[in-house]
Amino acid sequence: MRASLIIVTALVGALVGGATRPTAPPDRAASSARPLRTSVEAALERGDFVAAFRATEAAHRRAIRERRWDSLIEVGDTYHRIAGRPGAPEAASYKARDAYRAALRSARREESLDGVLRAAEAFAQIGDGADVEMSLHIARDLAGSDPEAVDDVKAAEGRLSDLLETARPGDRGVE
Repeated sequence: MRASLIIVTALVGALVGGATRPTAPPDRAASSARPLRTSVEAALERGDFVAAFRATEAAHRRAIRERRWDSLIEVGDTYHRIAGRPGAPEAASYKARDAYRAALRSARREESLDGVLRAAEAFAQIGDGADVEMSLHIARDLAGSDPEAVDDVKAAEGRLSDLLETARPGDRGVE
């Protein structure tokens, strides 16, 4: 009797555990980034901003649902690539900033120092000093007194100030 109880418990545990496992691999964001990049680049090569924007908006909606900072950064980077093309819709710059801000919120919520610093880098690339500073403030809080994390933040501060100085002047001040 005792052996059958153990077997039943093990079977139930296996069934319940299998039912609660995620069906997609944890690296789903990395695997979905390549098709987005490819489809958007193909559309941009054709000069088809509508197709590029639609593909990016669909990815943006997925990333918002998933609340993953890395997916949101990829979407922001894609909007930024669109915005950098001659004749691109002005909305692409605004959408890039929105995606980066959502990524920052998500990284902060996850307490991901890497995510916060990646968002800070994205803001620096578009010349948004205020959001870089806010990101660095959050990064300092997350680093706390961990010496390695504090060193990472200090190194990022130096890189980001250089990146801000070289950001395109047209990127600065877009709100």
